[in-house]
Amino acid sequence: MRKLSLVVLVLSLLGAQVASAADPIGYVKTATGTTTVVRAGATRPIKVGDALYENDTLKTGLESSLGVTMKDGTTLSAGPETELLLDEYAYAPQNNELGFAARVSQGTLDFVSGMLGKLAPESVSVETPTGVIGMRGTHFVVRVEPGQKFPDGTSARRAGKEG
Repeated sequence: MRKLSLVVLVLSLLGAQVASAADPIGYVKTATGTTTVVRAGATRPIKVGDALYENDTLKTGLESSLGVTMKDGTTLSAGPETELLLDEYAYAPQNNELGFAARVSQGTLDFVSGMLGKLAPESVSVETPTGVIGMRGTHFVVRVEPGQKFPDGTSARRAGKEG
């Protein structure tokens, strides 16, 4: 009986870790026009209420926009013809796991920080082909012209990452 209890406990802990890896990091709050997500190599339309995950690439079409709220309350507003990779995200203050890293390869992004900006502003960064924006306040807007490349030669996805 004791071995069975130990096995059940171990399996429960493993299941909790697997579930947390697939937990949403945010949700779509507004979507107008053509809005899509690239996840695990597949592109599909997204709509209000859809969950978002680490390594998702969000895209908006011509005359389109997308509003996202992350778990910590950070809001992201993407304008027309934007491509945004949600590269890394962690919001578990109880475990001291805090961080947000994104890449904007084209378009516009309006960023308003939530709790991450208050608890660990140094853990927030948004990369563009011409530089990296670190969190020093609570709000910024960035615009990236189409066709620019990151220093690693990619347009959006980090080298060595799949999504």
